[in-house]
Amino acid sequence: MHHQNSVLYSILKHVPWAEFDRLVEEHGADVAVRRLTTKSQFIALLYAQLAGISSLRQLDGSNNVGQFRPLATPLLVRTVKAR
Repeated sequence: MHHQNSVLYSILKHVPWAEFDRLVEEHGADVAVRRLTTKSQFIALLYAQLAGISSLRQLDGSNNVGQFRPLATPLLVRTVKAR
């Protein structure tokens, strides 16, 4: 069976992660983070936008979390489900 990347994966390939990480560091965005990093939050919000999801509760209430799991860290999935 031929493997095909998701649209989300294709979009994420174009994100300049080195620049993203530099900006996170420069602005101290992850300094007081206990669970959900800036990068994980960005990926979750991008996924929700592409999937037409309007809330974390809707994300958790659908099968979307299972579809998102390959890109999500276990921490992100637990954080989303905890809300």
